Amino acid sequence: MVEDGVHPGANPNDEAIKFKSVNYIGMVPVLTKAIQEQQTQIEAQAKENADLKKKNEQLEADIKAIKAKLGIQ
Repeated sequence: MVEDGVHPGANPNDEAIKFKSVNYIGMVPVLTKAIQEQQTQIEAQAKENADLKKKNEQLEADIKAIKAKLGIQ
């Protein structure tokens, strides 16, 4: 993504100026792919979180029912 460049001097006798630049256009596909991969992970974690919340609610309901049977508050 880093490119070497050369800019001619202001006058014909001046030495050329060497520089480096970033190819931002070339970064677009790489960054887009990274964002897509992150989104996939976010969606998987959101589903796992929802599943765990549901499981936790069920366990809390089970505990409440057991306590009710045993007469425990």
